Amino acid sequence: MTTAREILDFYTHPAAMTSGGAHARRFDDLPGDTASLVRVVQGLLLNQHWAQAYGVTLSDERRNKSHLRPVDRMLDRLFAHDERSLSAARPPDTRLVPATSSTTGSASTGTPPRRAGSSSMRRSTTCSGRR
Repeated sequence: MTTAREILDFYTHPAAMTSGGAHARRFDDLPGDTASLVRVVQGLLLNQHWAQAYGVTLSDERRNKSHLRPVDRMLDRLFAHDERSLSAARPPDTRLVPATSSTTGSASTGTPPRRAGSSSMRRSTTCSGRR
């Protein structure tokens, strides 16, 4: 029988794909609230479908490098170009371009990226997370 503690441990510890690896200690300096974490992520990543909206033209080589999935490898690539803390926003042309789903939105149609959460939450919450 699985105990509540085992379940909590399972969901609060990173797995192979989500571990920061050698960079895990860098997470210690991140803010603890969701809104601040969203701003951090937005300062580190650039959605390849929205790059032009930020004035960035992605080369085929850079677009093809977007298929990193393990977090530790993404961090390796990010820190190879900029060793600053994760809280330091990068200019759009130096942000990490992760692989994206085709359902995340379209810059050409102006459709915003889809948000996680229930449909009622998406209807009642703005993109900034404020009601």
